[in-house]
Amino acid sequence: MNENFPHLANAPIVEAILDFRVRLPAGFEVARFKQLHPQFQADYPTVEDRKLVEHKIEQSPGKMPSHSTKDHGVIGYFFRSVDKANIVQFRRDGFTFNRLKPYTSWEQVFPEATRFWRIYVEACRPVEVSRIAVRCINRLMLPGLQVEFGDYLTAPPALPKQMPPFVSGFVSRVVINDPDSNTAAAVVQALEPPVESRYLPVILDIDVFQENVSSLGADELLARFEKLREMKNRAFFGSITDKTLEMLK
Repeated sequence: MNENFPHLANAPIVEAILDFRVRLPAGFEVARFKQLHPQFQADYPTVEDRKLVEHKIEQSPGKMPSHSTKDHGVIGYFFRSVDKANIVQFRRDGFTFNRLKPYTSWEQVFPEATRFWRIYVEACRPVEVSRIAVRCINRLMLPGLQVEFGDYLTAPPALPKQMPPFVSGFVSRVVINDPDSNTAAAVVQALEPPVESRYLPVILDIDVFQENVSSLGADELLARFEKLREMKNRAFFGSITDKTLEMLK
């Protein structure tokens, strides 16, 4: 990792996601994705169809609501690794690589995602890549059932004056733009119901993305992920206090 961002022995990442949104050539057959499976079946033996069914409800004044359904059929396939920790998504609208808990390192996850992205590109030859993203979903296990959130978060929930300081839930979302790197970060903080009597789980969901990337070449597109990763780290370490940092080391 960048020297400004320390390695965390107890990294709270429960899911890391690398995502490419694309437009495929007209007439591309999604079944082609399933035909690729023998190339990596030994490491990713499980395959699942992903279908899309669209429901539409219309309400006109003085009339009963009408409901219609449109079945778009199979839009892609999910391939799961032997240990179920990696998921490869080949879809009509893009490619996604999911790394579930336990997270290892960027140096392991990114090359594996890149390997499958190249397979995807070779198979379908996207006409356009419209968006790329790095998303990390973190779960911070704060000790105790009643905590001072400001001890752990740099932007804790603000309570109205003269109200009891007992918070049972909160959700916040901010979108931050960085014109220097032409990237944006959506940062979500949310309190989850406790599953253990000793901890309060707080989700810190950071989605860093760049749009309008269709003009980038293949190598430059992949190189941009380092900028996304750097901003993701800035958002994460900027969201936690020194007390939280010590807890994760």
